Amino acid sequence: MIYLAPLLLLGYASIIDLKQREVPDWVSIFLLFLGIFINTYKSLIFHTFTYILGSLLAVSIVLLLVFLLARTNSWGMGDSKILIGISSIIGLTLRLELFYFIVISIFIGAIYGIIYIGFLLLKHKSRKIVEYLFLLSLFIISAFLFYGYIISDNGEAFLVPLFLLLLISIMLVRHLSVFIEKNILLVKKRTDLLVEGDWLGREVKIKNRVFKKHEPLTDKDITYIKKHRRYVWIREGIPFVPVFFFSFCIYIFLETFINSLSLL
Repeated sequence: MIYLAPLLLLGYASIIDLKQREVPDWVSIFLLFLGIFINTYKSLIFHTFTYILGSLLAVSIVLLLVFLLARTNSWGMGDSKILIGISSIIGLTLRLELFYFIVISIFIGAIYGIIYIGFLLLKHKSRKIVEYLFLLSLFIISAFLFYGYIISDNGEAFLVPLFLLLLISIMLVRHLSVFIEKNILLVKKRTDLLVEGDWLGREVKIKNRVFKKHEPLTDKDITYIKKHRRYVWIREGIPFVPVFFFSFCIYIFLETFINSLSLL
């Protein structure tokens, strides 16, 4: 199975991300070269440059996406590097493989995020668990309304309540996310344990320098902060690599299923 090696590597990276909140750079680099190797091999076997060119095109598009996200500080660089490696494996041809993988990742990411929020609230025995359970009930009701919209001859009647429930759900998710960020994901960390990419949870002022919160630290920043501070407040991110792992599993299943249908 051609995807076995990257699948195992993503599984390993997911475990590391859950335990340490950091994935070693060699994992994403290995994924990148593995993807180029796989698609070069496929190009040689099928006597076409489509696969290797698709791999390079996918990497270029994701690099552009990562650059845009990095400017908004809305995503960790570790996750971005993993996505770059995956894009080199999946590639991008007229079948729009990369597009479908991203759609799958968004869907799985939404489910994963809801489950992880519940896990954090339970772990810290927060009273917000009641609001979380209410949110889950809203999602379940919304799912039934959406199903009714699809199968009913008068599906339009389901749209207004569905829209209202989703609007309330979005506001509740935002409320819970802010609470978790301020009360659960904010941790005090020794400066000698800081790593590149850590996000400050609170602003740090040292002499004439100001390190703003919600901005990733560089190695140079860390070296400077170590000289003047023993502890800083860091905002821990939600480990996202497991989302890529499950999305990749679903992508492989769907690709295998579609290919088997085309052979019938």
